[in-house]
Amino acid sequence: MLYPCFQQVSDLACWAVLPASLWILGATVVVADRSAPPRAPRPLWPQEVVDTFFVDARTQLVGKRPEKRRTSAAETGNPTAPSHRPQDHVFAWSQLVDGDTLETEIKRIALRLRTDLKSPATFQSGGFKQCRREFSMLAVLFAVIDQFDQDVRWQRDAAALRDKFAQSGFHCKVASEDTYAEAKNRRDLLVDLLRGNHHRLLKPDTPEGASQVADRSVLMQWMERSQKERISVNMGNSSLFRRQAATVGHEAQLLAMLAEWISRPGYEYWDDDPYSRQTHQLRSAATELNAASQVPDYGRARRAAGRVGQACSNCHEDYR
Repeated sequence: MLYPCFQQVSDLACWAVLPASLWILGATVVVADRSAPPRAPRPLWPQEVVDTFFVDARTQLVGKRPEKRRTSAAETGNPTAPSHRPQDHVFAWSQLVDGDTLETEIKRIALRLRTDLKSPATFQSGGFKQCRREFSMLAVLFAVIDQFDQDVRWQRDAAALRDKFAQSGFHCKVASEDTYAEAKNRRDLLVDLLRGNHHRLLKPDTPEGASQVADRSVLMQWMERSQKERISVNMGNSSLFRRQAATVGHEAQLLAMLAEWISRPGYEYWDDDPYSRQTHQLRSAATELNAASQVPDYGRARRAAGRVGQACSNCHEDYR
């Protein structure tokens, strides 16, 4: 006779608990909805940026998945820690330029080449000179990637890419139909590379030596434009510098890299004491400018930028 009573009590308990559970669940949903930030609208990218990427990266990936990158001695601050890559080159390029800067500049060059190679008329009316500077810079960038002391993108094919772009840099001294066709072909190769399409490139064939990669005069033109058009113009006041600190740091790293490159054996005057001293001063000032841009510290950066300009002027007067 007691069972129905207990059954009724049990049923009442269930009905009492159920609304509380639903209330807690509803409150959780409300809190979640209130805490969720609003979605930003989808950005609209220019077509030239969209063309740089492929639709689905997973369809382009081939080969074995790379191992997880290990931290280098430079990043840990322990100079005795073993490197994950064989040290076949004694110079640590990562002290002057990082992998992201190398990759970013290669992408920017790909966009600039699109303008210079818009048509044969554009190329012949002056675009070939800009193409020569861009291809020469690409050759140095891939040469540095080939020698880089840390894992960096495109390192496997860097030596062959260095030679392809070095060849185009030398050929673009003249604006002919053949050089225009070659320059277009090299730009297409670069775009394919950025999209992740790996070509089976020929073996490297450029003779050893820095001067076979790019003419010093062309690299000095690039350095002068970088210093005047992308660094000095952004040092007018502290507010402008803070907005453009990333650009200044990017250019400073590339200047330090080129200052080291043109001081290497193979270039004329590389063992001349004044020349060596001036390239060292430029490298030191550019490295300091990059460090100041990371903070950012306008006063420190302005002093370093002044030293960069002075080093460039002194070197141009004597060795251009």
